Amino acid sequence: MNTFERGSEWRRWDLHVHTKGTNKNDKFTSSDFNSFCICLFQKALEKNIQAIGITDYFEIHYFYKVRRFVRDIDLCDKFDDDEKESIKNIFILPNIELRILPATNQGSLINIHCIFNPDSDFLKSLENIFFGSLEDSDGNKMNKSGLISLGKSSKKKLNDDEAYKEGVKVFHLDISSLIKLFKANPNLKENTMIVVSNGKDGVSSLRQHYDLFENEMGSLSAVRRNIYRLSDAIFSGNPKDCSFFLGEKKNCGKKTVINDCGSLKPCIHGSDAHCEDKLFNPDNDRFCWIKADLSFEGLKQILCEPKDRVKIQLDKPEEKTGYHVIESIEINNSICNQKILFNPSLNTIVGGRSTGKSTLLQLIASRINLNVLGIKPYVKDLPQDSIDITWQDGEKNKSRNIEFFPQNYMHEIARDQKKKNEIIQEIVENKGSASHIEAYEKFCIKNKRTLQVDIDDLFQLQTNIDKLHVILKEKGDKVGLDKEIEALQMKLKACHQDVNFTKRDLHEFEKLNKEILSLENKKQAYEGDHREIRSFQNDSFIDPNFVNKFEQLSEYHSGKVKTKFSSIKDQVIKEWKSHLNDQLHEIAKIIKGIEKELTTIKTQPTFKDGTKYLETNKQYKDFSDRLSIERRKVKEVVLLQEKTNKLEEQKNELFTKIIKNHIAYREKTNELVKQFSLKYDDIEIKLEKVCCDGECKELLSHFINLKSHYRQDFVNNWEDRYKKDIEPTLKTFLRDMLERNIELKSNKDIQDLAKGVLTKNWFSISYEITYQNDTFEKMSDGKKAFVILKLLLEFSNKECPILIDQPEDSLDNRAIYNELVTYFKQKKKERQIILVTHNANIVVNADAEEIIVANQHGEDAKNQDGIQFQYISGSIENTTSNNSKNNFILNSQGIRGHICEILEGGTEAFKKRENKYAIS
Repeated sequence: MNTFERGSEWRRWDLHVHTKGTNKNDKFTSSDFNSFCICLFQKALEKNIQAIGITDYFEIHYFYKVRRFVRDIDLCDKFDDDEKESIKNIFILPNIELRILPATNQGSLINIHCIFNPDSDFLKSLENIFFGSLEDSDGNKMNKSGLISLGKSSKKKLNDDEAYKEGVKVFHLDISSLIKLFKANPNLKENTMIVVSNGKDGVSSLRQHYDLFENEMGSLSAVRRNIYRLSDAIFSGNPKDCSFFLGEKKNCGKKTVINDCGSLKPCIHGSDAHCEDKLFNPDNDRFCWIKADLSFEGLKQILCEPKDRVKIQLDKPEEKTGYHVIESIEINNSICNQKILFNPSLNTIVGGRSTGKSTLLQLIASRINLNVLGIKPYVKDLPQDSIDITWQDGEKNKSRNIEFFPQNYMHEIARDQKKKNEIIQEIVENKGSASHIEAYEKFCIKNKRTLQVDIDDLFQLQTNIDKLHVILKEKGDKVGLDKEIEALQMKLKACHQDVNFTKRDLHEFEKLNKEILSLENKKQAYEGDHREIRSFQNDSFIDPNFVNKFEQLSEYHSGKVKTKFSSIKDQVIKEWKSHLNDQLHEIAKIIKGIEKELTTIKTQPTFKDGTKYLETNKQYKDFSDRLSIERRKVKEVVLLQEKTNKLEEQKNELFTKIIKNHIAYREKTNELVKQFSLKYDDIEIKLEKVCCDGECKELLSHFINLKSHYRQDFVNNWEDRYKKDIEPTLKTFLRDMLERNIELKSNKDIQDLAKGVLTKNWFSISYEITYQNDTFEKMSDGKKAFVILKLLLEFSNKECPILIDQPEDSLDNRAIYNELVTYFKQKKKERQIILVTHNANIVVNADAEEIIVANQHGEDAKNQDGIQFQYISGSIENTTSNNSKNNFILNSQGIRGHICEILEGGTEAFKKRENKYAIS
């Protein structure tokens, strides 16, 4: 007998299959019933059907015949041994198809089915409480003798078999008689699933619209309502029906359906086979998948979970990737000797205190990844070769990704700001919301580089300006030089004595001297440019680190971009060097032209005569030489002053740029905080700006000599001034740095201090979490832990298994039921979950597919062979009777009994589950 250790699994069920000899519309062509059964099970194996509802009108005779065939399957030579075992494991149920009034739009009677618990003791009672009790409006009984009598009343000459079939054709029930019967027999109702058809022979044919009860008056409405309220499920493969009876259709919510139909209804589907070709061939290949044990109790679970326990589709629902599902663990060591199978969906490990619940979870986690955090030392010390993990794809002991959350894990993260931010950062990246942050971080990196270069350039400019000021002081000021030139010119006039060298000649000579001076200054400037341009040839104007950015591209683009960049780079460098060479040639040409001009001037007769005159008039020559020197000084001073002015202008522009770029940190941070928001359900992740957390003060203290009250105040008040009025504070600071107005500690450099303060972004970002409009910092510790769990789970895009130890710790039952259960019900469809819990709501209302009950060997709770830790597994629907005589506690009752006994509130949780959809 299959014990379903893996719990509730998706299987194909066909609960509407007729057999050869069926009382109506028999189109089977098999030579005999045995041949029919061979065909039935061959097709069942072919289609992987694991539960069959053997259906007939008003009797279960053929159900017994099919069951006898299965009982004697070992005598059949049409199947091999494996096939025989598979056939023995197919679940066979009796399905009685009845006809009830009123007639549909097509004139036929409504089909309503009673699927009975196949338990033999219960079936024995049906003859009296069911078949012998029902009669039509004319007093005809539904039992065999009543149907024969009804058939012979047609006045045809019929034998008993013919009369029986004729009676079946015309026999009909009133819905009130069925309601009365089931009310009078609670045990009958408990062991019967009533399913009404909703197609052309069903209730929907009484009216074509889905607003079944709106604006409707009279007895027809009452009949329809009574039929739906009596029924547990609907026979229909129509997606619209499925949506309507789950309360998902527009204008027909859950409350409407519950009020009018009594409860939400699962839709099931069958092939309604009346011939061999139709066996397990439902319309449009819409197979009926039910997630349950192959038992009547398993079938009843679709009433508790009408949406999640039954699906009508071709392929198996919620199929997960094999390498993301743990198939089993086999333990063979000092604490346990057992193989435990796992369900691909939600597995819950329950048990009393110190029964090995967490140990089992840690054994799984440590065998997959020994370095995973949170594993107890005694678990790590167990021999690894004594534990085998098998994955669903057949791989053994493969180190694969899992998420393991040990006990109190959420509390630890909630208390650790760094860990919390790391988790949020991972969420932000997984949800594709990191683009704004990435752009911000790239800006900060680029801005820092720009500021570093600009600050270096600014200090170099200041150094150059300071040097020019020193030179200017040495040269003298222009006003003084102009006065000296004027005095020397007067002296020259006074000492002019040669009548052969007239004043006019002297004037022309001085004019030529000025031209020579101007040309020599010009030549000197061009020679300086020539030297500078030659130095450019060896300078690289392309950032060598720029190419590293291409590494961030995918392989599809990085190669193309690198090739193109290299090509453009080589071309630009070639063109640039060519341009520099052209400039050098042009300057050399100009210098030669200047030299030629100088030669021309110096060979003119007036210049030669003037030179001779100076040689004969020693006093005039001295004054003339001094005048040339002073004039040259004036030219130099003017050039130096112009250069100084240009440098000052560059310095001011760079000064303003540095201040602006540093302030851009604040502006970009504000922009990021404003742009960023990540919402999921009732959790929202925002950013908040944090300014100057003491790090800046620490930097200033490291550089500045604090042996004065002024400098102490400067450091202590810096952050307040910076936050209050950033721009003037920065301007004053940078001027003080350039002018060296702040005394530093020995061996400290003022430029390093300026770069340390101005290149750093003192505006950091921090993640702010709100849950139901409550900020994280204001939450209780329990609520913080719950929010961390939601962050870890609900925001995750991962598909690997989740292992959690007691996620409900410190949470109230309301939060568990409303939040945690909702998450697990949704997430288990996407990921395998294995968790330890002591909360019944998680097990029952999250509809755990598998429950693993743990026990530690003791005098009052013995394990087989005295093994320290032992486990038993199964589904919620596993409900064997309590057997107190069993020596081993795990085998003393079914899984449901263990849940109710071990978990506080277990019985209440089952009631809450049944009341959820108004199940009576």
